[in-house]
Amino acid sequence: MLTFLYLLACIFTETFAQDLLSGNGRFTAATLQNWRNNLSASDSISIYNDYNNTPFLVYTRQDKGDLNFYAGLSTTFTESKAKHIRFTFASTSVNAEDTNLRIKDSKGRTAILFRCGRAGLVRVNENQILTFYNSSLAPNVSTNSMQIPWTTADLLVDWDAKSVQVYINGSFVGDAGFYDRTVTNTSVVHIYNLHDGTRSYWSNLQICPNICQGVKLPSVILHVSVFVMLLIVAAFA
Repeated sequence: MLTFLYLLACIFTETFAQDLLSGNGRFTAATLQNWRNNLSASDSISIYNDYNNTPFLVYTRQDKGDLNFYAGLSTTFTESKAKHIRFTFASTSVNAEDTNLRIKDSKGRTAILFRCGRAGLVRVNENQILTFYNSSLAPNVSTNSMQIPWTTADLLVDWDAKSVQVYINGSFVGDAGFYDRTVTNTSVVHIYNLHDGTRSYWSNLQICPNICQGVKLPSVILHVSVFVMLLIVAAFA
């Protein structure tokens, strides 16, 4: 019985993990100091608190007519095969690409590219039509109103298959292969807006070596339940 309880504890310890960003994705004035600022002349950022006193980042790209895949904010985390990327966002455009997030390795190669825009779609890597996010679209939101229509994204990474499962507000919406299948681990997160004249909102970004602590998704619950059932059978066989 003690062996059974130990194995059960190991499952939950390995399944739910701490944030590799160590809270730097909470976007306060203090944590922003740990991000590399590579903003172009077209970009600006601001920090606000919403009506729940949760801090969030506003990323604005002005009407300069340029595209820049390398501008933006980036930070590093412990090199690993990160399995869960979780963040809350709001996009502002159906015609231009904004709310871009890349998970990369130390050589700059991208494993995961999340972005919004272009006909109001959420897209991940080669999957161009994951879901519509129109219900979360925030073209006229004032940062002073604190009424941001947030959407939560969960990206679950399968390193064996080199693929990503995408959940929006807790519901599975699709999957995609790696953007670059040569990536073997990750250590950099990069956020930006690709097109000019766009604004994106970011909050509560976490990157975890397994499922982030406190998160409940259908596949995770099933995964744990199956293992618990197998252990119970083994313990009393």
